[in-house]
Amino acid sequence: MLLKCLLHLGESSIKVVYRSKQDCNDGKNIIKLQGYGILRLKNFSVKDLDTVAEFLVQNSDVTLTTCGPETEMETEPVGCITGLTAQRLKFKLEKFFGIRLQIYPEIMAIEKIAKLMAELDIGYYDLEYGAFEVAATRVKVMLDVFARLPTLGETTLKDYEFVEEHDRPGVFKDGADLTDNYRFVKKFDGPIFELVKSTDIKEWAAKYLQPSSGHLVTPCILMVFGSAAVAYLVTDDYEVKLVDVCSAAGKSFHGLVEEVTGEKSMDEIMKMAARGNLNNVTTLNSDLRNYEHTEHDWYTLFPDEYPVFELGKLTSANAKGKGIYSKEDLAAGILNVVTMMISKCAYNQCKIRELHRVYFAGHFISYELVRKMITSNFLGQAFWLGLEKGYFIKPLFVRQSGFLKALGLWFANVGLNNKNKKNKKT
Repeated sequence: MLLKCLLHLGESSIKVVYRSKQDCNDGKNIIKLQGYGILRLKNFSVKDLDTVAEFLVQNSDVTLTTCGPETEMETEPVGCITGLTAQRLKFKLEKFFGIRLQIYPEIMAIEKIAKLMAELDIGYYDLEYGAFEVAATRVKVMLDVFARLPTLGETTLKDYEFVEEHDRPGVFKDGADLTDNYRFVKKFDGPIFELVKSTDIKEWAAKYLQPSSGHLVTPCILMVFGSAAVAYLVTDDYEVKLVDVCSAAGKSFHGLVEEVTGEKSMDEIMKMAARGNLNNVTTLNSDLRNYEHTEHDWYTLFPDEYPVFELGKLTSANAKGKGIYSKEDLAAGILNVVTMMISKCAYNQCKIRELHRVYFAGHFISYELVRKMITSNFLGQAFWLGLEKGYFIKPLFVRQSGFLKALGLWFANVGLNNKNKKNKKT
């Protein structure tokens, strides 16, 4: 019965996948599943389970009947559910629909959808070009700083003093000036050196940051950012392994911002964060600089807008004291810290396994601001690794990302239904 509708019961929301009566009548569609029909996707609050049931009765093309006291339930599971709150809501769902449900591991739903992404034509979000430009500029600034440093001595403090090379053209001003001062670099080639020397970074982005196909190119990391952030390794043959979990993710962000701002709606919180100014809560190089100091040293090489401490202006233990900021600035700063942690988690998993692609998915990826922050934070790390190792890790953002587990679960239900039909025939 549930092959015409299913639920992914998350900690904060319920993802519903269903076949609509309307679609059956006039042919409208959201996603065409080869051989499995037409699906619609809808998101509900986890508090609205009764609303979900009523919605499905009115809109789904499945005939649903409430299970009365004398009604006999099915003895075999006829549908699958998944999610952190599945245990809590399983009994209520079974009583309402008059069926048996089987709780399905989320990782198996991910494995199902990983194999079928190209067939479903889910696609990817476009590159957040402004965020890419920020990361590209930052790596050029860092290369410029290293280009201007003298070769370090081995004996006295005087050998480590900054020498008068600060006017020598650096990489940031002249991309062709790749000098021996890059002591951490083994060879001067690879995608990132192309970027550093490029006069058209849009052309570079088109070459290196666009998806090559609708498939997940394996092996890769699939990072699902929801209430928690979970990193999955997808192998060459599309087996999925859970490799890391970051529990300080969406749920932590939501709770912390609600506590400091009083806003409960996630959509409104995201609008607040989009209006915020990160510079009002971030300690910048200009906040630390003494402009009466005229000598050239390591610290004078960094531009004023270079970020030093995230949320650093929240404390009064600063040279200029506590910063002045709004609730919107706080929301933006907290989100930036969370996306930095998630970016670092994904980056570390790629670096450990020498993988060249990471796919970001999950409900939070549907927010443009989240994609911008992850893009700038992840690329900032990936560019630096590219200078050292010579290869580049490409981040991609999956559309319909909040419904990947639900869509994977749909195919699990298909398999369970076919199995039940076969058993009945025998």
